[in-house]
Amino acid sequence: MTDKVVVLGAGYAGAGAVKSFEDELNGDADLTWISETDYHLVLHESHRCIRDPSVQDKITIPVHEIKQPTTSFIQDEVVDIDTDERVVELADNDAVDYDYLLVCLGSQTAFRHRGPREVRPHAQESRRRAGHPRGHPGRRARGHAERPRPGRHRRRGPLWHPDRR
Repeated sequence: MTDKVVVLGAGYAGAGAVKSFEDELNGDADLTWISETDYHLVLHESHRCIRDPSVQDKITIPVHEIKQPTTSFIQDEVVDIDTDERVVELADNDAVDYDYLLVCLGSQTAFRHRGPREVRPHAQESRRRAGHPRGHPGRRARGHAERPRPGRHRRRGPLWHPDRR
């Protein structure tokens, strides 16, 4: 009986794990890849979509170009993971049993920006958001350039000086 290995997610970790498992396992296990999207988004290139929306197809790699034919792929949303029963529940498909599970369901960009919500930066973590980030960037920039930025205070003098003790 072969082991059932399931990888969740098609981001950098998920796609990389599938390639590594395919190389290491050499068909000795049943490998199943589950993701909501049928492509891998090259996230560090998503900023290019703001300037030129036609590059959206160039920054995505279809799953079938990444995986080997022996790896099964299921495009669906993960609803629940039952670790006691070793089952992954999906929204539209049957549950998937596993012996080994690797959860690579994504990450979030950490922003440390402070200020009013309407001037905060946002993440471009999907193909949809990369093309249309909260409206047209030029229109957004003109509106914010006319208003003073709250929370930006001019410092008066150095915070620390070697002569002050």
